[in-house]
Amino acid sequence: MKLLLLLLAVLVGALVPLQGTINSRMGMVTGQPLLATLISFTGGFLAITLIVLGVSGGLPKWQPSGPLPFYLFLGGLPGVVFVLTALMLIPRIGVAAAVCGFVVGQLSSSLLFDHFGWLGAPLREVTAPRLIGLALLVAGTFLVVRSESKPVNLRGNLHGAATVDQDSAR
Repeated sequence: MKLLLLLLAVLVGALVPLQGTINSRMGMVTGQPLLATLISFTGGFLAITLIVLGVSGGLPKWQPSGPLPFYLFLGGLPGVVFVLTALMLIPRIGVAAAVCGFVVGQLSSSLLFDHFGWLGAPLREVTAPRLIGLALLVAGTFLVVRSESKPVNLRGNLHGAATVDQDSAR
């Protein structure tokens, strides 16, 4: 179960580069960073309004203005998924495990956005050192998640070294 929740954190973390790329493209298209930010969060506002209202009332009529591609108005949607998922995961798997999962997803997806130039991202080759970095991050994530079952007494023993709290570790 915990592994599935961590996998969910990884998958949701993969949305962050999508959000940044859409928002940066909107900024380039409009030439106005503040307007691009407003449009991004308007998309997030619409998503959260649908979640809150559900089927009980609907939304006011709203249509994007101008000849912009529709996907540029969706930059806030990955943020809504991220925030809601973090709110659900952190109480179940802890902050460190959730953040580790988000970061692994972000780096994995970022490498793909770089390599393929998705949504207009600048092309940057995925090299062996970058893949090794990703592998180390994945390994670090499993170490962080695995070590959560062994609390560390950071106050240290007589020699100043941190020790495992034996009562908590059982």
